[in-house]
Parts: sequence; structure tokens; C-alpha cells
Amino acid sequence: MSTNLVKVVHTSFWIPDGSALAYVSYMKGQQQRYIRKYNPDTDEDSLVMEMPACSHLMSNHNGILYVGDGSGSPVDVKDTCSYKIENDPWIYILSSKNKKIHKLVKHNSFLEGTERRPAGNAPASIIFSR
Repeated sequence: MSTNLVKVVHTSFWIPDGSALAYVSYMKGQQQRYIRKYNPDTDEDSLVMEMPACSHLMSNHNGILYVGDGSGSPVDVKDTCSYKIENDPWIYILSSKNKKIHKLVKHNSFLEGTERRPAGNAPASIIFSR
């Protein structure tokens, strides 16, 4: 039996402490996305956790916490007809330690009394702590 599943890797970045290369992986024709890590010292590739359909993933200093946002189809998915990836408006905090996902704030949210700015011009900072 022939299968149409193709593993796709995108959104790769180094964990800030240099311990691993983190990346998002998904299979053609499937909605599920996974955070994975590659350790160059041991040549080991491991599954971190399943994640919601979000983009722009980054982590805290040691890769215990991740943050990602949803804002339409990810820019790195060129074959959108085959992947059918749907994102949502949330910014997520993901804990690789306990495999929990928390909705932090809606992507289109703003604080009362603050100026609305066009996308891409808003200052942002997220502080991670243990």
C-alpha cells in the first residue's frame, strides 16, 4: 500500500543555551504538528510534544518553555492545498516539562488605553521564568 505522507520540517532554531536545535515537524495531509529537538552532541533526535497549529516558535533559555502564535497559514507552507493547516488567533505558552499548552492572549488583543498599531509594528516582550 502506497502512502502520501511526507515529513516536513520548518521553523528551526537553536535553544538559547546551545543544547539542541528545536524544530516543528508535520506530515503532509495531517493537521498535527510536533516540536522536536536534535542534540548535536549525541546525534539524537527526539519528540518534545504535540503542539497547536501555531507559528513563530521560540523557547526560553533551556527549552523547557516555548511560545508560538497563530496568524493564518504559516508563511513557510507553500503547498497549502495539501497541508490544510489552519491556525487560530491565540499566542500559546507550551511547557515541555509537563506537556501542557496554555492560551496566553489572543493575537488581536491589546491593553485598554494603549495605541493600536499595524501588525509587525507592535513592541513585544515575553518573560519566561521557572
